[in-house]
Amino acid sequence: MRCDSPRRRLPTIIRHDDGQPVDFTNPIHPNQTLSIYLDGLGPTVPVVPPGVVSPSNPPALLATAPTVTLGGVNLPVTFAGLDPGQVGVYRVDVTVPYNVASAAQAALVVTAGTASTTVQVRVVNP
Repeated sequence: MRCDSPRRRLPTIIRHDDGQPVDFTNPIHPNQTLSIYLDGLGPTVPVVPPGVVSPSNPPALLATAPTVTLGGVNLPVTFAGLDPGQVGVYRVDVTVPYNVASAAQAALVVTAGTASTTVQVRVVNP
């Protein structure tokens, strides 16, 4: 994943509890489930050719599971693959553990193989 690619966009992070995108006014909280939408994570099983809508049954899962960290804390990955019904959009679902620290800017890092992408997010742990 090259961040200098003209196609490359920052990941979009959606909170499952309210369906809203994560931003400074809508931060991440412990015990939330998040969906991270991004591109360039690599091969899937089954293989989906470029430009083809990704299947839902069975879903196209990443051949190699990614790792996701938030402020250095590992987040359990519950799904990682192409988002069904989309073209070239990957989705990684994670659960935020209770021990994640509050931060105005915490690094959310998705790593797949040797490639990674990072986005700064706000975390509030009451």
